[in-house]
Amino acid sequence: FKAAVELCIQNNNGTLTACDAGQSGEGWSIPAKIAAASGNVATLDVVDSVITATAISTGGLNGETYVLTPTSNAATITWTKSGSCTSVASPPIC
Repeated sequence: FKAAVELCIQNNNGTLTACDAGQSGEGWSIPAKIAAASGNVATLDVVDSVITATAISTGGLNGETYVLTPTSNAATITWTKSGSCTSVASPPIC
């Protein structure tokens, strides 16, 4: 997902709002939202280039989120990690 989002941002001149799950363009394709649980992940989605994974609510997990938010400038894309998974345990689970 992350590489696909980066290609989308680059191909849309740094516009973050142009990149959502299920979209594609010349040379890039962001996978569709994952809405069915797989392993420890309940859902995985991309909205306005922000990638959000939500954990299942069993096996010691409680729907925690892991969020990657991009920032784009003229030459680079940087990512910031956030979400409830960074603060629910010690050490954090993500």
